[in-house]
This record gives sequence, C-alpha cells and structure tokens, in this order.
Amino acid sequence: MRSVLILSLSVGFFLLNLVLSHFTAKEVREGTTERYILPAKMYLVFVPKDLTFGLSDLGFINTIAYTGYMVDKGGGVIDRRTALRIYDALSATTLYNPRYFDPYYVGNAFLTWEAGLYEEAIALLKRGMKYVKDWRIPFYIGFNYFYFLRDNRRGAEYLAMAAKYPDAREYNLIPLLASRLYYEEGMLEVAIALLRDQLKVMKNERMKRAIRTRLITLERASLIYEAMREFERRYGRKPESVAELEEAGLIPKDLRDGAGGRFYITPDGKVRSERVLFPIRRRALERK
Repeated sequence: MRSVLILSLSVGFFLLNLVLSHFTAKEVREGTTERYILPAKMYLVFVPKDLTFGLSDLGFINTIAYTGYMVDKGGGVIDRRTALRIYDALSATTLYNPRYFDPYYVGNAFLTWEAGLYEEAIALLKRGMKYVKDWRIPFYIGFNYFYFLRDNRRGAEYLAMAAKYPDAREYNLIPLLASRLYYEEGMLEVAIALLRDQLKVMKNERMKRAIRTRLITLERASLIYEAMREFERRYGRKPESVAELEEAGLIPKDLRDGAGGRFYITPDGKVRSERVLFPIRRRALERK
C-alpha cells in the first residue's frame, strides 16, 4: 500500500512539474512573469523521505532555469536579493539530498564568480563535505578562502584536506598551492610535513619531481630562517642578505633552491628564491 502511494505521489509530482514547466516557459516567452517553483527548507517536513531525491532533482532544475532567466533578464547581472534567493534554493536542494554533487558544483561557481556571495558558497560546500567524498569540494572551499577572502591559513587547511583524497593525489597543484599558503603564514614546518606526506602516496613521477623540488626548497629555506635567527642573536640586528649568513658561517656557501636558483631575503624579512619560491628579481628586493 505504501509503495503504491509513493508511486502515485511521484507520478503526480512529475505531471505537476510538466504542467508548471509548460506554463512557465510560455509566460517567460511572453515576458509577463518570472514565476518559478523553487525548493524551500520549510517544505521538508511535509515531504515523505522516499520523495526527497526526486524533489531535489526538480528543485535543482527549476533553480538553474530561474538563474538563467534572471541572468538574461538582468543583462548578465544579478542583484544581491536574487542571488540570495538562488542560494536559499540551492541550500534547500542539498537538504533534500545532501549527497547530490551538482548543486555544490554549480552553486560554488555561481555564488562566487557571479554573485560575490563567498561566505554563502563556503557554507554550502561545507555541508557537502559531510556527505560527498569528492576532493573538489574541500578544494573549492580552500580556493574561496585564499582567493576571495584572502585567508591563507584557512585556505591552506582545506587544500591540504583535498590533497589527501586518493583521487587528488595526482594533482600536484593542490599540495604545491597549500604549501605556498602555509609558507606565507609562517607555517613552514607544516608545509614541509604536507609535502613529505604527498611524496609517500603520489605515484606519477613527473609530479613527484615537482613536489620534491618544492620540498627541497622549503627545507633549505628553513635552514636560512634558522640562520637568520642565530645571526640576530649574535649581532643584535637582522641580516640584510644571504651573503651575510654565508660570511658568518651560518649556512653553506652558494645554497640553492630545488631548481638551482639562489635564495635572497626581502625587505620584510621573507626568504625567497629565484626559481621556486615566488621568483622575483633578487637585486630589486634584497636590501643593500
């Protein structure tokens, strides 16, 4: 009896969607309305669990149609109120079916690049992390943090999570980017540990070489930072160049990065290298 009821409701929802789609499409062509049936969280309590997957599909399709209509209507621009309505619809869709990957993927692309709703995109993706085992979700979160919100530390944390997924192990960009963000936040040892772990699991030899090059560079940069601290203890001032550290016997002479480039010290006390760590012309940045 229950299965018959569920089947009847499913068919009813399907036919209702066809009817609504017909009249909505007609009205859109005539330019008279923008009525779309978007999913809402408040309706969850009235929906039998057996129908949530189907409703998530319908809700997502209608949300995409509504988004396209509003983008076209606004000449490629969507106002914040409309963007928030789309976010609410995507959020409701993922509550109906939290393992549905497409709303997270599409939602992230739209909410960030088109609508500027960075926090909302991250909130949506964090729900996805709980249910969808896909490296792209923590990768998108990490990217949003460091690129849009300028939060390197959180960005590095989520990129490091993404790098641990088996499917992401052959994408050397992820650990390289995470290590760079950790480095910028002064978390050099964390960056080194991340790359060492990646070398243990990565199989592609070409990508392993890229990881190894960055790892060698970070390990040698760590030696230079230690030497800089020792130099300041001895002489009561910060070193102005790598050459001073060499002359003081604190580091080996002609210490190179993993790609053979020279190290240098920037005016703000950062260790850089000519070929690996943010390659910039050394003479322009190193103090005289």
